Amino acid sequence: MAGIETITGRILEEAKKEADRVVSAANGKALDIAVAAGDEIRKAKAENEERIARDKKTYEARTLSSCDILKKKAILFAKQEIIEAVLAKALDTLKGQDKGAYFDMMLGIIKKAVRPEAGVIAFAPGDLERLPADFAAKAAAIAKEAGGTLTVQDEPAKIENGCILIYGGIEENCSLSAIFEANKDRMQDAAAKVLFS
Repeated sequence: MAGIETITGRILEEAKKEADRVVSAANGKALDIAVAAGDEIRKAKAENEERIARDKKTYEARTLSSCDILKKKAILFAKQEIIEAVLAKALDTLKGQDKGAYFDMMLGIIKKAVRPEAGVIAFAPGDLERLPADFAAKAAAIAKEAGGTLTVQDEPAKIENGCILIYGGIEENCSLSAIFEANKDRMQDAAAKVLFS
């Protein structure tokens, strides 16, 4: 899993650079908005000096507040896009690992999800086709250690990647997509801390 952390670290570093660029652009946009607001203030002042003198402080405060809100919204939107891109890239990176690393990761996932009972592993079609010859034995050893059994099903599961553990009528979706979705909030928070702290 150290390779995943290294890859994720590089991805997060690239995303941090992109985040800095987007935040800088948002700051520039906020400045443009403030300049445009200043033009509006000068025009209103020319039309009615007395009204502007009385309302100037209130109007400026509202304009600056509006600019600040727009800036914050632009930055928040940019951050959300960056985090989504980082998570998508991390998922793609995990899916695209070489065969050895990918199936070592699958064994780790199975080890966390295995139950002390008889079960079946159903792999995604692409994963089933490239399954290492010794994988079934390694999965069976993990299950035995947990007090159960696991066998690999010949028929593929209807998922994009990863596997499903089947215990009687209960299925545990161990596809990478399902794992990412189940941990999405936690991963978004972690990515946000790394990228924007």
